[in-house]
Amino acid sequence: MKKAVMVYDMNTSFMRRDMDIFRESGFEVMACEIRPTSFLAFALTMWKQLVMLLRYHDADTIWLVQSAGYISVMPALMSRITPMSCMVIVIGTDGANLPEIDYGHHRKFWLSRSAGISLRNCGGIATVHHSLESADYSYFDVKHRKQGFRAFVKGVKTEVREIVYGFSGEKWGADIATHERKPDFLTVFVATWAKAAIRKGFDLILEAAERMPSKNFLIVGEAPEGTVLPPNLKVQGNVDQVTLRKIYNEHRFYLQLSAFEGFPNTLCEAMACGCFPIGSNVAGIPDIIEDWGEIIARKDVNVLMAAIERAEQRTAADPDYAQKVSDGLFSRFSWERRRRELVGFAHDIMKR
Repeated sequence: MKKAVMVYDMNTSFMRRDMDIFRESGFEVMACEIRPTSFLAFALTMWKQLVMLLRYHDADTIWLVQSAGYISVMPALMSRITPMSCMVIVIGTDGANLPEIDYGHHRKFWLSRSAGISLRNCGGIATVHHSLESADYSYFDVKHRKQGFRAFVKGVKTEVREIVYGFSGEKWGADIATHERKPDFLTVFVATWAKAAIRKGFDLILEAAERMPSKNFLIVGEAPEGTVLPPNLKVQGNVDQVTLRKIYNEHRFYLQLSAFEGFPNTLCEAMACGCFPIGSNVAGIPDIIEDWGEIIARKDVNVLMAAIERAEQRTAADPDYAQKVSDGLFSRFSWERRRRELVGFAHDIMKR
């Protein structure tokens, strides 16, 4: 039986979905979780990774690493000297260098070098969006206008394929028509410190809420502690996916105003549930939204406020808009598409 060893340092929902994909495709799936919570935890779990590599390095095994960096170096190098295969999945931070918001592997010398060693030596690179390979950044003024791993890692000859995330109609869906929803603005993120909040667009949402007191905004997750919020901006704690589907369906609009985000799952989930999307012009966000919503070309509250006004006009004119947004999302980013492309790439790498 073919084996897939999944390496990750965050046990996210999309990580678990990829594990399910390989199980359903007939692979024996094993987890290799790296814990960066402390130096000791990191060292112990990296030692565990080495032990697993010494055990599982045969031709029927592929290692799939979520993000290029420290956690991908050993699997990539081992795939060069043993029969095993290795795929590195570039998910966001490993394709960025944005010191303005303290984001991106390539801000840090050794982390960037580790990513480079991994990308040059693995058997295949899967990006969740093509911008993480190479793109121009124009959302606000930054030091490195060129983003994507090729801007910071030279000599990568490894095959690269864009393999976007996929979503299931069993988990998400438009249950409520547009005209029956609250005309409120929803976003989902966790950002307990200032730079993380700016990356998620909290500063822009806060400014919009202050300048548009007649409109209501809701953040599901966490916002920076100690922030004084206007009365029309509420924060609700994290919820399970069943409750989150209900919240998506209660809201007409969804905001994804990230300063950088590779391929945001929450945006896709919200659209799958029929929310009208308003998103920033970064990485995969414009390709996810396309003509279904509004794109903020530059980080400017006036541009956002104008987009909000247009969004209200568009949804008021079409009571069936929620179902159209949902159908459009599933037609482009289905679970089956990711399963087919991800497992297909894994088989191609293993054949080599």
